[in-house]
Amino acid sequence: MFKVVDVIKVFNGVATLGSMNQALQDPLSFWTPEMRQNDIAVFKFMGRRFVVVFTPDLAAQVLQDKDNRFGRSEIANRMLVPAMGEGLLTLHGDQWKQHRKVVARAFRHEALCELIPGIHQSATDLVKRLNMADGKDVDILPEMMHTTFEIIQGMLFGKAIVHYDQDEVLNDVSSYLGTLGLLNIFDFMPVVSLFAGIRHMKGYAAARRFRNLTQDAVDVIRAQPVQEREPTLASMLIEAQEDGFENHHIIDNIVTFVGAGHETTSLALSWVLHLLLERPETWAALQDEVEAIPSEQRGTVDSLKQLDLHERVIKEAMRLYPPVPQVGRTVTDACCLGGVAVLPGDHITVAIEPIHQDPKYWDKPDQFNPDRFLQGAEGCHHRYQFLPFGGGQHTCVGMRLALWEAQIILSGLVANFDLALPKNPVLVEKSVRVTMRPSHGLPLRFIPKKQQAT
Repeated sequence: MFKVVDVIKVFNGVATLGSMNQALQDPLSFWTPEMRQNDIAVFKFMGRRFVVVFTPDLAAQVLQDKDNRFGRSEIANRMLVPAMGEGLLTLHGDQWKQHRKVVARAFRHEALCELIPGIHQSATDLVKRLNMADGKDVDILPEMMHTTFEIIQGMLFGKAIVHYDQDEVLNDVSSYLGTLGLLNIFDFMPVVSLFAGIRHMKGYAAARRFRNLTQDAVDVIRAQPVQEREPTLASMLIEAQEDGFENHHIIDNIVTFVGAGHETTSLALSWVLHLLLERPETWAALQDEVEAIPSEQRGTVDSLKQLDLHERVIKEAMRLYPPVPQVGRTVTDACCLGGVAVLPGDHITVAIEPIHQDPKYWDKPDQFNPDRFLQGAEGCHHRYQFLPFGGGQHTCVGMRLALWEAQIILSGLVANFDLALPKNPVLVEKSVRVTMRPSHGLPLRFIPKKQQAT
């Protein structure tokens, strides 16, 4: 069913300044309940059409893109290219295929298995830090960022090379997302956008620092004899220069994985803990699942097969709080989408968060129910109704690694702690800056097992 969005938001299908700014900065509230009841919504702003799709079928048409009619989103690239350049998140077509082929080598099953001990060690270090909090409030998102950053850094550069200052890089990522990662209406006004670019200067500076640090690390690896290099993603990209990779492609893809590779996992885990805080029965069931695994087997590839409830809890959290709540594309070739003729230059948004919570596809979608993801369960009927890692040929190459990370880190927490409400609670609200973050943090208390929360 096609509908031009309601007149409260638009006048004759043309978005007002306020509603367009809301669409860019707060899409979750812009997608009103009435809008979400439709398959597709269309509106115009500054002479450009914006199309939002709300069904798995239309999401499949856009993301599978069998006829090559939907390119990377110009809007998303405006945010990402200054830092990520020509990496997997910004490229399309043949060049993207070349990069994907090279990067995929680092995500083969045997390569991921070699990362498990390092992930387990990072999870153990997290437990140690939380023990030092001595039951006080802990904002869990920075802790998760720290942990997943360690993991992705090890995957990129190996054990021998540590060049990033975590606090510096995470501050730069925050600065970047708070400027270039936060679009507003002025970015669509050619003259005004020249002046609006001033507010992006802090983000550009952060991107330059980040890229310079990455170049330094790559230079160190490149200077090593080939036979002495660890089989890391960075070394694989360096070796791919023989296949036409240029130096900036190496930097682009490493920055992409540092920027995107750790944040989605850390956000997913933070939202998992937020949900479990009020569900002690699920926390206890997770503890039982871990305790059934002999201690010497924990943190191994084989143990992951025994963490079924952990995986289902993580997936259910990613359904309710998808780390990336929308995916954009730009039409490159005219076609029909849900009965609407779309034209080159039209911007398409696949509204993942509404699809994840649509009662047409999910039973009682507002409820937390990990059993939706039991093998053989009736919870997920359509391949494109659950899209935490995107879909189609551009599905996240690190999907399996992200789930393994989340399972190992979560299992370490449930094995060592009980959760307790924070002494200084905050209002938990969703905020979208490329990814879905908690606006005011997520404070929790971690009580070592066999101690009582007070």
